[in-house]
Amino acid sequence: MADSRQVSAGGPVNVVLLGHSYIRRLRVYARQTGRANLGLAGMNVNFICQGGLTLRPRSRRSPRGGCTRSVQDCLQAVAACCPSVIVIHIGENDLGHVSAGEIVREILLLVTHLSYHCQCPVYVSQLLTWPSHSLQRVHDVQEINAQLRHMLPPYRFWRHRRVFASAFFLPDRVHLNDTGMSCYFSSIRVLIARAVHNLQ
Repeated sequence: MADSRQVSAGGPVNVVLLGHSYIRRLRVYARQTGRANLGLAGMNVNFICQGGLTLRPRSRRSPRGGCTRSVQDCLQAVAACCPSVIVIHIGENDLGHVSAGEIVREILLLVTHLSYHCQCPVYVSQLLTWPSHSLQRVHDVQEINAQLRHMLPPYRFWRHRRVFASAFFLPDRVHLNDTGMSCYFSSIRVLIARAVHNLQ
């Protein structure tokens, strides 16, 4: 497997962060703070991301029409990175369009696909509740996280230790402000460090 060979050979470990605007904004934050590789030595951190990314394509509700870009469109780019570890954060943009159970199913299918085709461990970051979410959406996110934690292999579901309260969000009530992004950055950094350590 590519992951164990890379680690034993002492070369840089390729890590892929795959997801929607949270991953895109993490990339911007990391570069702005001078830590493009999240401050992790011996790693190449690759960000494959797009705002609004969904698990499956769906019709865009806009005058321009078209479909949203889905994570399926990113799979070739992920494989091209020859990853040793993959971390995904996706699902919130699908809320309200498909059921919580369908989101869980799609994430598990994505994990299975990536694990098989890239021959590396895949970690899933918990979905976050946003201040803009209704009580039903909050309940859906909690249900999705609980099911993923139960169904994924041990230690492959990542729960952030910090609760992302309203004070951590921008006025759009969806994206993290600098304080929230600092916490998100730290949490993802710990996840990657542990994931890479587990390869050895």
